[in-house]
Amino acid sequence: MSLLASPSAALLAAAVVVSSCATADLAEKQAQVRIFNLYRRGVITPLPRTLEGCEPLGPVVATPPEYANQNPGPFDPEQLLPALRARAARKSADTLLVSFEPHSSSLYEPRILRGTTFRCGTHPLPPELGEPLK
Repeated sequence: MSLLASPSAALLAAAVVVSSCATADLAEKQAQVRIFNLYRRGVITPLPRTLEGCEPLGPVVATPPEYANQNPGPFDPEQLLPALRARAARKSADTLLVSFEPHSSSLYEPRILRGTTFRCGTHPLPPELGEPLK
């Protein structure tokens, strides 16, 4: 009897195909998420709940991993951007707004980065958002 003739083998093969498609789809969605930092001249700006012409999809949060019995060391919020981008993509967002001081590495900052997600599609974004982060 061939492996594909077995119902359980066919189900397993289908699960592998669906799983690989979902992974590729999520990676594609992550690449489409634009991140804008609202931080301006020493001021961490509150994150808006609405963005004209865009559908709000809610907040996302990321924290760095903590290591037991070790000093956590300086916190660089930019290291959390990939995690926020992935969480935004899972919500089918294409725009993520954050506010943090770039290139900061502090022991005293809150060890959390928050963002607000939106689905904007082709709607033009306000120019005050500036250029998306890379």
